[in-house]
Amino acid sequence: MATGAWLEIVHQPHRLELAGRPLPAFTPFGVPPGRVTFIGGFGQPLGVDVAAGVVTLPADGRAVAPGGLLSLGSIGLRVLSSPLQTSAWPSDVARPLTADDETLRVVADLLLERGYALGHRVLARSADDGSWLGPFGVDEVTGWRLGLVDELRLSRLPSRWAAAVALRNLAIFGVVRSLVFAVEWVFEVRAFLEALIAQGGLPFLERLEVVAKLDHAQAAQLDRLVLDGRAAAFPRLGDLRLRTGG
Repeated sequence: MATGAWLEIVHQPHRLELAGRPLPAFTPFGVPPGRVTFIGGFGQPLGVDVAAGVVTLPADGRAVAPGGLLSLGSIGLRVLSSPLQTSAWPSDVARPLTADDETLRVVADLLLERGYALGHRVLARSADDGSWLGPFGVDEVTGWRLGLVDELRLSRLPSRWAAAVALRNLAIFGVVRSLVFAVEWVFEVRAFLEALIAQGGLPFLERLEVVAKLDHAQAAQLDRLVLDGRAAAFPRLGDLRLRTGG
């Protein structure tokens, strides 16, 4: 698509349609040059201008080049140079079975052999850290393993279901070992974890800490939720901490 652009939804709290069809998240799709009008979850038209791989937002004239993020309402998209720049894990490359550096380097080589930009990202961080994180911020990452997120601390949970789906599906979070929620209300964490468990969880998560306003009953409910889902969603979890933040 020489004069159009490639896009990929990386945060989808609402439905997004193009030409009458819904667009799935974490799947690159091409758009033609010119004015492209999407339809948002409430029937709202959302237009962008596309030329030579660059997407421009008409409202403010901001141009987003490949590798950059743009927002259409509450929906987050990433501009790609080609489908090979996807930030999701490609279906034709197996995910790592362990999270040690040697294994990640082998997987990175496989990705690079297939032409995926993700291979470079697995090996090392770069100036475009934020473009791989979807709805999450660089300041929320507290530890890295090569170029992937190792530790994450979340103090805000907007669009809890969509954010949980992004955490599960964005490749940069594929080997997360420590996840800390430092939020005010425990119901936000519960909804986030329910969504994360429903999506399949985090296979390498070893430590989960929740700091929120919670009483003994709420702590017990959260503990049960995690324990019930641990076998399928968090098979390596060995450290679960629930602490009151109130």
